[in-house]
Amino acid sequence: MALLINHILCYKQTMKNEIPVTEKLKLTRATHRASYDRDVIYSIIDEQLVCQIGIVRNGHAVILPMAYGRQGDKIYLHGSSESPFIKEIIHSEIICINIVILDGIVFARSSYAHGMNFRSVTIYGKPEELAAPDDKIKGLKIIMDRLLKNRWENARKPSEKELSHTSVFSVSLEEASAKIRSGPPKDFKSDLDRDIWAGVLPLKLTASSPVADEQCRTEPDEFILNYRREDYNG
Repeated sequence: MALLINHILCYKQTMKNEIPVTEKLKLTRATHRASYDRDVIYSIIDEQLVCQIGIVRNGHAVILPMAYGRQGDKIYLHGSSESPFIKEIIHSEIICINIVILDGIVFARSSYAHGMNFRSVTIYGKPEELAAPDDKIKGLKIIMDRLLKNRWENARKPSEKELSHTSVFSVSLEEASAKIRSGPPKDFKSDLDRDIWAGVLPLKLTASSPVADEQCRTEPDEFILNYRREDYNG
C-alpha cells in the first residue's frame, strides 16, 4: 500500500510539473521529441542567450531576435520605446517566441537522413509591459544577469532618460513546449554497410578571450575571464 501511495504522489508531482498541452503546443509530427516538462523547458531557456520573436505586422510575418532573461515562470525582454516593432510586440494579443540550441550536425550515410541535434522551446503568450521605473529596473537586471552574472552590480545603472527610452516587458511561460532531437543518425538498414562515415559532430557555444575596448584601461573582472555558459544553466 505504501508503495502504491508513493507511486501516486510521484505521478501527481510529475503532472504538476507538466505544462498543460494546448492545440498550439501539440506536436503533430515526431511527437516523441516533444516535452512539456517545466524543468526541461526552463533548462533550455536558461542556456541560450537569444530568442526569436514572431508577430504579424501589417499583414506580414516578422521575426525579431532579442536578448532575454528568465525568472520563475516569466521571460523578460526589452527594446527601444521608440521602435515600431517593440510597440507592435507589446500591444499584440499574442506573440510566438522560439529559442533553439544547436548541439550537433548529424551525418548519415544517405543525404536524406542527415540532420541536426537540437533543443528548442516554443512559447505563446501576451506581452505584459513593465511601465513603472522600479519594475523596469527589475526586468533589466534579470536580463543582464542571464548574460553575465555580477555585471549589474559593477556597471552604471540606467538614468531616468535611458529608462524612458527603454521598453521592458514580460511573457508568461504557461504555454510553452520543448522539442529535442539527440543521438546518432537514423539510417536505412540498406545503407548501414556502405563505406561512408556516419555519426555526430558536436557543436557548443564557448567564450574566447575577452577583447578590450581601445579606450578601456581596466583589466577584466574574474567573472568575465572565467565566463562559461554552463554556469548559467538553471
